[in-house]
Amino acid sequence: MKNLTIKEKKILINCIECYIEEYERTNLDRTEEYSVYKFNRIRELRKKLILDVYPIVIDYNNTASKCECSLCGNTFRAGVPEWAFLDTGQFDPICDNCFKIYLPEEFEKINERNKTLSQLLDQLLIPVKSPAGM
Repeated sequence: MKNLTIKEKKILINCIECYIEEYERTNLDRTEEYSVYKFNRIRELRKKLILDVYPIVIDYNNTASKCECSLCGNTFRAGVPEWAFLDTGQFDPICDNCFKIYLPEEFEKINERNKTLSQLLDQLLIPVKSPAGM
């Protein structure tokens, strides 16, 4: 894989994604243990290729909606205001698990910052109770 150019890796990623879509669409022999093992290995290869082509970056996230992880496909809610994304030029967030696996130190820092900011916002948004009788 190291001898492949970026362009060749992108082509291979597209081919693997087509294979994965077809496999999931047609339910090809999911009962066979070897078939499931082979499929999981193909998914891992896809992850490695993606990380070779698109590095993970920390950027601002302005959406709290559910999204799909660009590496494993799990649905999750990205942290606000900062989170990890693939540097593809599009909105390609990665889930908590992938973030922990590939950038564990950054995950801890970002998670703490987001929690602190969330607590501050919660304190600012607490409604002020008016004194009784007013």
